[in-house]
Amino acid sequence: MATPLPFDLPLEKIDEQEGECILMGFNADYAFELGSQIRERAKKAGKCILIDITTVTGLTWFRAASGLGTNIDNQHWVSRKRNAVIRFGRSSFFLGCNMRQKGRTLQEAYGVSDTEYAAHGGGFPIRVNGIEGPVAVVTVSGLPQVEDHTLVYQCLRDFAAQQRKELS
Repeated sequence: MATPLPFDLPLEKIDEQEGECILMGFNADYAFELGSQIRERAKKAGKCILIDITTVTGLTWFRAASGLGTNIDNQHWVSRKRNAVIRFGRSSFFLGCNMRQKGRTLQEAYGVSDTEYAAHGGGFPIRVNGIEGPVAVVTVSGLPQVEDHTLVYQCLRDFAAQQRKELS
């Protein structure tokens, strides 16, 4: 049974965050640009993370570490968070907060394996205006989950704003 944590956000706030991050378009070039921006921001902050951007069909368009210190566990966390985002179409932090508010885990609620799915912050759906559902997932691992979530959210939000400005 899951219980709410002090850093959990209201689901409405995470809804708002996800809504701010809808892109005008997305392809491999955009994935490289977004992933590079996340990596640069993490490096400037002295944070060591693994960054992954993968399409919902499973094609990896970007993967990099921001420095020494990531390990195979980060790779497993990325995979599990990404799986959760693809399956449920929501950020992995939203899923975790939602499950904790309900006093359940993904495993209890949906019968999914905790070795395959993780409802911990750091996985974020990449949505494109006019397209139903996510087209890709950006995932980071290496920081406490709320920091993983915040880093991805802030970078994706800034990227979306930059893209809207350039394409309008």
